[in-house]
Amino acid sequence: YIEVYPKTVVISKTETTTQTVTKRNVLGIGLDMNYSSHPDIPIYLEYSYLLHRNVEMSARLQYDLPSQEIGFGLGAKIRIGW
Repeated sequence: YIEVYPKTVVISKTETTTQTVTKRNVLGIGLDMNYSSHPDIPIYLEYSYLLHRNVEMSARLQYDLPSQEIGFGLGAKIRIGW
């Protein structure tokens, strides 16, 4: 699991501050386990990119151990909050 946090330095005549920008790129490796009529145990590699503060795009490549199937998925997350 890798997270990238770039930093922005703001310099003014009165003070200097450093602000951490929200993560933009995330590369993850994971393992899930699901069970309905048969067990699903996918191992996956996922890449996410933050397009905007509330919009994230992702791509996932996964391999399911019991069925030995390979899958690929694209997704988007839209955060709605107050």
